[in-house]
Amino acid sequence: MRQVIRRFLKHLEAEKNASGTTIESYQYDLHKFDAYLVKRLGNRFLPGDVTRDHIRDYLMWLSEVGHQKPNGPSARARALAAIRSFFKYAHRAGLLRDDPAADISLLRIRIGEVRALSRDECGRLLRVVGRNPSPFRKVRDMAMIVTFLLTARDR
Repeated sequence: MRQVIRRFLKHLEAEKNASGTTIESYQYDLHKFDAYLVKRLGNRFLPGDVTRDHIRDYLMWLSEVGHQKPNGPSARARALAAIRSFFKYAHRAGLLRDDPAADISLLRIRIGEVRALSRDECGRLLRVVGRNPSPFRKVRDMAMIVTFLLTARDR
């Protein structure tokens, strides 16, 4: 499996022109996934040995235990994106008959509720902006903040 991961990462760099950050993230996520699978399948396994259940169990493990701490929804979504991309590559390269990650949907990321500022908080914010020694920045920042405050209504 590690050899296929190396080939996949080279493919991302050479053929997909992926950014260095993307390659590093995918490498981290895939090596972590590989380490998880080694504990369950042993040292000698191929991408074809990995099932949908292995991937689902891994995502559950990430949410509960992870590496020292549970991983949030965005970290799990990124890991799943790396895993899906890897298995799609392996399937297209003819290394797999079926893609075990194909029907696993990305995790939804919930965005926390946004709380409006109180009148006191608005006043404090405007006072801080009003202390700016630069007349240009003071007027500019005051205009932006007042615009945001007047257009951000509770829905």
